[in-house]
Amino acid sequence: MPVSESQKKATYKYKCKVYDFFQITLTKGKREFYKVLAEEKNESLNTFVIEAIENRIIKEFTAKEIENAIAVAKQREKEKEKQKNSTS
Repeated sequence: MPVSESQKKATYKYKCKVYDFFQITLTKGKREFYKVLAEEKNESLNTFVIEAIENRIIKEFTAKEIENAIAVAKQREKEKEKQKNSTS
């Protein structure tokens, strides 16, 4: 049975509320290359990319730098939410 338009809208609204999205630009062929590697590990491309980013963070940053980045990110999110609520 096909999904109704209202269900599509509800799903989109939920995803926008729960997830952050960002787009990356790759040279031609890289997406398919990464996808093949992800499939070899039985992972989605999304999971593969996220784990690659997280592994690099662990490798290149100290625990203190990571903690600081988390704190700054949380503060920025609070500021965005506060700004969003003040304009609504």
